[in-house]
Amino acid sequence: VASFMGSPPTNIVGASFSIAGGKTLVSAMGAEFAVQGFAPDVLSALAGGEVLLGVRPEDIYTDPDESGGEDQAQIQVEIVAVEPLGAQTMLVLETSTGEEIIARVGRDVVATPGEQRTMFIDLGAIYLFDPSTTNALPKV
Repeated sequence: VASFMGSPPTNIVGASFSIAGGKTLVSAMGAEFAVQGFAPDVLSALAGGEVLLGVRPEDIYTDPDESGGEDQAQIQVEIVAVEPLGAQTMLVLETSTGEEIIARVGRDVVATPGEQRTMFIDLGAIYLFDPSTTNALPKV
């Protein structure tokens, strides 16, 4: 899985999915959202409707206008730690379902540990993985 790539590594969380009416709905990190670009036949072959969802820290935003993408998911988080690194800031976040993820945001973002916040994920930048093989699912 891609968690070993990059610094900080890709966030990998457990997710479930369903396919209805030609749409793929993914539930992860306390939110449900429609995703596009993954082959329904590949997804439907996965037993139990379980996948791993990957999102790079730079594809998690504090402002919905920053992502530039139209398709976004909103997640509720608690800020666990704030690490200013000059041109950027790392936020360690705990999702409403208890996963710890990292967001790489601009240095102008003001955040405080313990703060509850809505974050935005660019759905065009997510990856799905087969949980049994950890292989990335192909995009179409």
